[in-house]
Amino acid sequence: MQEPMLMLYGNLYHPWVVASTSGIATLMIELINYQILVPICNLKQLQPFKKKRFYLILEGYFSKIPFITIAFVGFTPVPHAPFRILAVLANYSVIRYAIATFVGRAPFYYLVAMTGKVLNIPNYVYVIATVIAIIVALVFRIVRRQSKN
Repeated sequence: MQEPMLMLYGNLYHPWVVASTSGIATLMIELINYQILVPICNLKQLQPFKKKRFYLILEGYFSKIPFITIAFVGFTPVPHAPFRILAVLANYSVIRYAIATFVGRAPFYYLVAMTGKVLNIPNYVYVIATVIAIIVALVFRIVRRQSKN
């Protein structure tokens, strides 16, 4: 859902500004996410999972090129959350993790912002689309609540 806003910002500001500020914001939030996940991933209940064959194979592959893996996932539409958790479980450096995330996400943000600049969609279209998205979300929420009752 962030892509339309990145396109709007790319229409309003230079894509490098959008990419760098978004990348830095992502780096900062990933530092926080990592710190939140450390105590969760160190729970006693998760320790047996770390001994499972599947996890050991997954961590083995991840540990060969963790920086590149995290950067690649950040640049692509591959879900980032499993790799965030894997980085914590594998005790990958929080600083390297955050930098790898920045290295992957900033170019993605740049491309999306550049798309907004190239397409040059009028700003009111973004406002209308946002209002429509909010209305659709509210309608689905109301329908779901009524179907539960």
